[in-house]
Amino acid sequence: MPPCRDFMKSVSCTNFAAFSRESLNRFCGNKEFASHILTLARWPYTLTEDKVAAWETCTDLSDFEQTLHGLQALDVYYAKPRLLQKNDTKEIGAFYALTEECESIFPVRADGFLNLGELKITEGFVQFVLYSEQRVMEGLFPYERFIEELGRYGVRQFDGDHILIPPMTKGELERLAGKLC
Repeated sequence: MPPCRDFMKSVSCTNFAAFSRESLNRFCGNKEFASHILTLARWPYTLTEDKVAAWETCTDLSDFEQTLHGLQALDVYYAKPRLLQKNDTKEIGAFYALTEECESIFPVRADGFLNLGELKITEGFVQFVLYSEQRVMEGLFPYERFIEELGRYGVRQFDGDHILIPPMTKGELERLAGKLC
C-alpha cells in the first residue's frame, strides 16, 4: 500500500482539521514573511494584516473557510499585466487592461502581481477596452494615477495587495480617461 494511504488511514477528520488549523496558525505566525500569500485554485490571495492576526490565533477554520469560499466563488477578471522591455534601457513596463462592464481584481501597485526580487517594473500603464464596441480606447494611462482616481468609483479591497473594481460603464471609463490625460 502506498505511504500516503497509510497516512490517510491514520488521520481522522478531527485530526485533519486540527492539523489544518495548526498549520494556518503557524503560517500566519511566521514573522519572517514580508507578506502572507495563499496560492488558491483560481488566483492567489494576499492576507490582510487583520486576517494574519485573526488566523494566527484562530481556534477553528470557519472564518478561513468562509473567506476563501467567498473570494474563489467570485466571477471576476483577475488582471495580469503584459510585460514589455525597452531594447535600449532594458526598463520593464507592466501594461494592464480594464474592460467595460467587467468586475475586475487589480493590484494596488503596478508590480503587485509579483513576488520576485529580481524583476523590477519601471512603469505601469492601463488602457481601457470598450467591449460593446470591440475596441480599445485611445491612450495609455499611468497606473498610479489610475489607482488613485478609482477611489471615486466604489472600489473595495479584495486582499492585502489587490482591489476589486466594480463593473464600469463606457461613460465612466471615458470620464476616468479624461481625468488621467
